[in-house]
Amino acid sequence: MDGDKIQGEDLSKAKKYDLTSLHAAASHGHLDVVELLVGQGADLNITDYDGSTPLRAASSNGQFDVVQFLIGQGADLNKTGNDGRTPLLAALSNSHLDVVKLLVGQGADLNKTGYDGRTPLLAALSNSHLDVVKLLVGQGADLNKTGYDGKTPLHAASLNGHLDVVEFLIGQGADLNKADNGDRTPLLAALSNSHLDVVKLLVGQGANLNRTEYDGSTPLRAASSSGQFDVVQFLIGQGADLNKADNDGRTPLLAALSNSHLDVVKLLVGQGAALNITDHDGKTPLHAASLNGHLDVVEFLIGQGADLNKADNGDRTPLLAALSNSHLDVVKLLVGQGANLNKADNNGSTPFHVASSNGHLDVVELLVGQGADLNRTDYDGRTPLHAASSNGHLDVVEFLIGQGADLNRADNDDRTSLHAASSNGHLDVVEFLIGQGADLNMTGNGGSTPLHVASSNGHLDVVEFFIGQGADLYKTGYDGRTPLHAASSNGHLDVVEFLIGQGADLNRADNNDRTPLHAASSNGHLDVVEFLIGQGADLNRADNDVRTPLHAASSNGHLDVVEFLIGQGADLNMTGNGCSTPLHAALSNGHLDVVKFLIGKGADLNRADNDDWTRFRAASSNRHVDCAEFLSCQGADLKRTGYDGSTPLGSQSVDTEYPETSTSFKLTPPSSPRKRPIAPPKQIFETSKWEEEATDVSGQQAYAPPSPVTRCASLLDQHLIISQDPVVGSKKESGSVEKQVDNEANVQTSKTEQQYIDYASSEQVVEDVILDSIGASDQQSGSIRIEKYGIDVQFHPSEIRGVEDIQAVPEVPAELVDLLTEDQAIICVGLKASPSDAKFKYPVKVTMPHSAIFTSPETASIGIYHRKSSKNLYS
Repeated sequence: MDGDKIQGEDLSKAKKYDLTSLHAAASHGHLDVVELLVGQGADLNITDYDGSTPLRAASSNGQFDVVQFLIGQGADLNKTGNDGRTPLLAALSNSHLDVVKLLVGQGADLNKTGYDGRTPLLAALSNSHLDVVKLLVGQGADLNKTGYDGKTPLHAASLNGHLDVVEFLIGQGADLNKADNGDRTPLLAALSNSHLDVVKLLVGQGANLNRTEYDGSTPLRAASSSGQFDVVQFLIGQGADLNKADNDGRTPLLAALSNSHLDVVKLLVGQGAALNITDHDGKTPLHAASLNGHLDVVEFLIGQGADLNKADNGDRTPLLAALSNSHLDVVKLLVGQGANLNKADNNGSTPFHVASSNGHLDVVELLVGQGADLNRTDYDGRTPLHAASSNGHLDVVEFLIGQGADLNRADNDDRTSLHAASSNGHLDVVEFLIGQGADLNMTGNGGSTPLHVASSNGHLDVVEFFIGQGADLYKTGYDGRTPLHAASSNGHLDVVEFLIGQGADLNRADNNDRTPLHAASSNGHLDVVEFLIGQGADLNRADNDVRTPLHAASSNGHLDVVEFLIGQGADLNMTGNGCSTPLHAALSNGHLDVVKFLIGKGADLNRADNDDWTRFRAASSNRHVDCAEFLSCQGADLKRTGYDGSTPLGSQSVDTEYPETSTSFKLTPPSSPRKRPIAPPKQIFETSKWEEEATDVSGQQAYAPPSPVTRCASLLDQHLIISQDPVVGSKKESGSVEKQVDNEANVQTSKTEQQYIDYASSEQVVEDVILDSIGASDQQSGSIRIEKYGIDVQFHPSEIRGVEDIQAVPEVPAELVDLLTEDQAIICVGLKASPSDAKFKYPVKVTMPHSAIFTSPETASIGIYHRKSSKNLYS
C-alpha cells in the first residue's frame, strides 16, 4: 500500500457509519493493513456508530491474528459498545472459541455484563460450549451471577437441557435452589422443556421438590399440567407432595384435568391424589373434567368415587358445569350415574333451566323422563318454559307445553313466556304460544303487554301478528304509555308507521301528559319526529311540567330535532314550569350547538325564569364554560341578580364574621413557564372584574363566584400570582379620598412573574405606576375606589361613615401560606377594612379583578379565607 497516501489521510477520521480504516481492516482480518495503520498512529480505541472499537470488531468476526496484535498494542480489552458488550461477549455470541480463549488468557473481565444483563458465562451457556464454560469458571467467573431476569448459569443450562454443563456447574458449587425473578428454580426450568435427564440429575443432587414459583406451582403441578407422564412418575417416586396446590388452589390433579391428560390423572389418583379436593372457586376435579367435556376422565373419576353432587362456590354441580358448555355426552353420563336433577345454582337455575335455555331438546327430554320439575322457578321466578321462549327454542317450547308446562305462569316481574318471546322477536314461538291459548293482553310489571314489549324492541312482524290477533292497541302501562309511546321512544319508525296505520292515537298522553312526539324528541329520533308531525302530532303540546317536544329535544342536545321542530313552527320562547324556555333547557345541560341555533333563531337572551335566573346564570351555575363564554360574547347581562340577590357569577355563599378576606382556587401546582406561544385569548382563563358580594364589614355573609367562566389554556399549567404594593383608599371627613403607599413594599415585578404576564396576554396586566387618582368617596354614592387594583367597594350611603379605611392586601400573609395545601394558590389581592368591629345593616358589594391560568377548570373550586384581625387565625 502507498505509505504516502496513508500519511496523507486522517487515520481516525470517521467515514460512513463512523467506520475508520482501522475498523474496516480489523473486521475483515487484514492484519498487514492493521499493522500499517497502527504504525501510522491510528487510534486503537476509536469507536464507530455503535460504540464498537477495532478490537471488538475483530473479536466479533473471529479475526484471531488481528485480536492478538491489537491486544499486544495495548487495545482496551473491556471497552464496551453501545449495547454494553465487551470484545469477549462479542466473540462468545458468535462462537469464536479461539478468540474467547485468547481474550480470557489476556485478562478480559469475566463478569462484565452487557445491557441485557448477560455475563460471558451466560453467553457461553446459550450455545452449550462446555470447554468454554470450564475455561471461564476456571478463570474465576461467578457461578451464581444472574442476568436481569435473575437466571443463573445453572438456570440457562437446565432450561436448554445441557446435561454435561449442568453436571459440571453443580460439581463446581452452583446453587441448586436459587430462584430467578419469577421464583423459578433450575428444576422448574428443566421441567418447562421436559428435560427428564436434567430433572433426575437435579433431584438426585438435592433440588427442592416442593419449591414453588411465583404462581405457587410446584414442579409436580407444572409437569402434571403439561402432561409429562415420566416426569410426574419420577417426582412422585421421589416424594413430591401430591396435593400441594398453587395460588389458585389447583392441585396437580386439577392441573392435569384442565388439559385432559388422562394417563397423568390415572397415575395421580392411583398414587393417592385427593378426588374431591377443591380450588379457590370450590371446583373439584370432576367439575374440571365435566366443564371441559372430557368424557373418559369423568367416567374414570366417577368410578374412583368422585362426588357427583358437590357444588362449587356458585352452587354449580358438575352436571350444571357440563350443561353450561353443552357437553351432552357428559350430561347423559352424569344423569345416568344419579346426579341431582333439581339442584340449583346461586341464581336458582336448575339443570332443567340451563338445558331449556340452551335449546338441548334431548337433554330436556332426558331430564323430564327422570322426573325434573316442569314448573320449577329460579330466583327471578322464571320457569324452563320462560328460558326456552326467551331464546327462541321452538322445539323445546313445544315439548314442554306438551308435557304440561304452565303457559301463563308469570315471573317475578309478572312477565309470561309470551312476554319473553315477544321481547326478543321470536315470531314462531309467539305464534305457537298464542295458538296454545297464551293470554294476549296479560300485563307484566309496569303494566306492559306483550304488544308493548314487541313495540319497544322494534319487532314489527310480532307487532303485526298481535294486532291481527286482536291485541289492544290502546292498552296502557301503569305509566299511561301506549305501544306507540314505546315504539316512538326507541326510534322504531316501521312500528310507529304500522301502529298509526292501525289507528293508534297520535296525541294520546301518558300520566305525565307526554305524547309519543315528546318521547321521540327527547331521545333524538328525527325520522319518527318527522313522521309524527307529518301525521298531525301536536307540535306545542305541553306535558305536566309545561314542557313541549322542543324543550325535550333542547334539553338532551338533539340539534337536528330542534332544527326540524322550529322549522315546523314550534314556539321558541314557550315557557315550562319555572318559566324555563328551550334555551334554558339547552344551557342547563351544556348543549352549545343547540344554544347557538336557538339564539340565531331569536331566542330571548336575557329572559329569566321564576327564580329570575337568566340564560347566562343557567349556563354558569352548571359549569358549562363554553356556553357561558358564548352568551357573554352575545351580550348577556352578567350583572343581573336573581331573587336571592346573587349574580350569574356569584351563587355560592360562605358564612363569615370577619372583614379581612382573600380568595383562593384549588389549582395544579405550577411549573416553569413554557417558551412557546399559547392558545388564542378565548382559551385563557382570565376573569375580568368578577363581582363578588364579599363580606360586609359587619361580617354577615360573603359570596364567591363558583367556577371559571372562560376556557383555560390547554397548553399552560402554571398559575399567576403577582405581588404588588398595597394601596389604601381612606375616607376623610370631607368625603375625599387620599392615597397611602407603603414605601417598603416591593413594586418591581420579578423575572418569572413578568414571563407569566408576557405569556398570559398581549395587554398590560400590571400597571407600571400607581395612578395619582384612586377615586373618590362621598355620601351620595357610598363608593370607595382603589384604582391601582381595579377594586370598587360600595356601601349603603347611610353607612359609609362606619368605615375608617379600605386597604388592598396583595402580599400573601405568611400565616395564610402555612394553611394552603399543595393544590391551592391565592389568585386575588386581599382586602382589609377597619375598624374590625364595624357592624352594618346592609351588605357591602366588592368588585375585584381575578386572574389565573390552569389546565383543569372543571376541578377548580372557590374559597375565601378570612379573619377578624391580625390577631386571629384565618379560616
